[in-house]
Amino acid sequence: MSTLTPSADAPPTGASPPTSVQGSFGLSTRTQIACAWAGIYLIVLVVGGWLVMTRFIPPMGANDSAQQIADHYRDNTDVIRAGLVIGFCGWAGWGALTAVIAVQMNRMHPKRPVLAMIQLISGAGGWIFLSAATIILIVASFRPERSPELTQTLHDLGWIMLFITVPIFSFQALVIGVATLKRDVARQVYPRWFGFLNIWVAILFVPALFLPFFKTGPFSWQGAAVYWLAFVVFFTWILAMWVVIRAAAKEELQEHVEAAAAQA
Repeated sequence: MSTLTPSADAPPTGASPPTSVQGSFGLSTRTQIACAWAGIYLIVLVVGGWLVMTRFIPPMGANDSAQQIADHYRDNTDVIRAGLVIGFCGWAGWGALTAVIAVQMNRMHPKRPVLAMIQLISGAGGWIFLSAATIILIVASFRPERSPELTQTLHDLGWIMLFITVPIFSFQALVIGVATLKRDVARQVYPRWFGFLNIWVAILFVPALFLPFFKTGPFSWQGAAVYWLAFVVFFTWILAMWVVIRAAAKEELQEHVEAAAAQA
C-alpha cells in the first residue's frame, strides 16, 4: 500500500513566511521606525541648537528695545548663526513624522483617506512656517551691523511667524485626534489615549494666538502661555508620536507576517 507523503513544494507545517514577505514589509517597518526616531532628532537639534546655543531660552522679549535686541545678535553673532542652522536641520524631522503619521492613518480608512490627506497637508504647511521662521532669524543674524530697528523687525517677524501659525498645528492635531477616536475604522492603529492627547494639543496651542496683543506677561511671545506652553506641548506631542508610530509599525508588520503564514 502506498503511503501519502507531503509534496516537495508544500511548506512544512509551522514554516515561517517566505523571506521575501518578511523582507519587503520589514523594510517598510524599519523606514517607519526611522521616521519616528526623526522626532527625537528634531528635539535634540532644535533644543540644543535653536534654543540653547542661541540663548533663546527665553528669547529677547517683545518689550525689549531695538538696541537690546541688536546687541544680543551682535555680541553672539556666530553662536546664534550656528545654533539656528543646527535647529534648521532639526526641523527636517517634522516632515518625516508627518509622512509616517499619514501612512498609518491611511490604514484606518484605506478607501477614502481624507483625514490622512488633511493631516499630511497641515503638517507640510506647518513645516514650511517652521523653516521660514528660522530663515528669518538667520537673516537677522546675518548683518549684525545693520540698524537696530531693522534687526528688531526681523526678530519680531521670526518669532511672531513661529507662534502665530499654531492654528495649522492645532488643526493637524485635531484631525489626528478625531481619526484616532473614530470607531467606524477598518482597523484601530493608535491607542485612544493618543487621540485624547491630540485633542488637548490642539486646545493648548490656542493661547499663542493672543501674542499680537501683548508685549509683556504670559501672552507675550516670551511668556508662559505662549513660548513655554507651546514648546512643552510640541515636544510632548512628538514624544507621544515616537511611541505610537513604532508600536503601529511593528503591529502592521506582524499582521502581514501572520497573513502570509496563513496563506502558506
